[in-house]
Amino acid sequence: MSAAIVSPARRGALGVLRSSLGWIVLLILLLIWQVAATAAPAASVASFSTSVSAFFDIVTGPSLTADVLPSIARVLLGFAVAGVAGVVVGLVLGSLPALDPWVHPTISFFRSIPPALIIPVAMVVLGLGPQLVVSVIVFGAFWPVLLNTFDGARRVEPLYRDVARVAHVPRTTLLLRVILPASLPSILAGLRIALSVSVIVMVVAEVLASTDGLGFLMSYAQQTFDVPTTYAAVILLALLGWVLDTAFVAVERRLLRWHPAFRKKNHA
Repeated sequence: MSAAIVSPARRGALGVLRSSLGWIVLLILLLIWQVAATAAPAASVASFSTSVSAFFDIVTGPSLTADVLPSIARVLLGFAVAGVAGVVVGLVLGSLPALDPWVHPTISFFRSIPPALIIPVAMVVLGLGPQLVVSVIVFGAFWPVLLNTFDGARRVEPLYRDVARVAHVPRTTLLLRVILPASLPSILAGLRIALSVSVIVMVVAEVLASTDGLGFLMSYAQQTFDVPTTYAAVILLALLGWVLDTAFVAVERRLLRWHPAFRKKNHA
């Protein structure tokens, strides 16, 4: 009852305060980092201000086009390929339970392989270069999309399938007009996981098997004892992950605003 009489202005102020708490904690942690690094300087620790200066050197210098943009392109390309493939295969397998005994052992085997372990094989097959990094990203990001899509398709209300069968709805129409919309929350959950996996796998692949990119830049800075650039690369990767995740959440909210469960969660 009391929540019902809270004025819109006060409710908005409380919302702003709640959303600001996380930023306040982050600022406190950054301040601690700056003070600790300044008070007890060490060769292996760069202060926050020094790291930020190196960060701007990266995004305003040659490294922007040589390392930053190629890494972003690889993440987006690998994520897009893995997303499309995972959704298509997941919908097909989820809508055809008879296929499960045939493909389940293969899926279980390959999804248990850490993406980093296929890098040596990919180096032999593909050689060093962007094609290796993108391929490893696709391999790592494919599985969360596939499994979440498969699970969402299997959880579709059986009544929908029965009605479509009685009405002689074509299988393609059933997939696109019934199973796909009903599975969308699970699909988007898998895509969000795959997006973070894409960034992680990109860094690992570029550290181990690339001659450019953010992972290579960070590894090279570490090997040459360029501590500020090492920290700056970490900050840049964190920002990249945050921006991509924030953008994905905005798209997710737009796509799921019609979904009852999503609307219930946002009005809770």
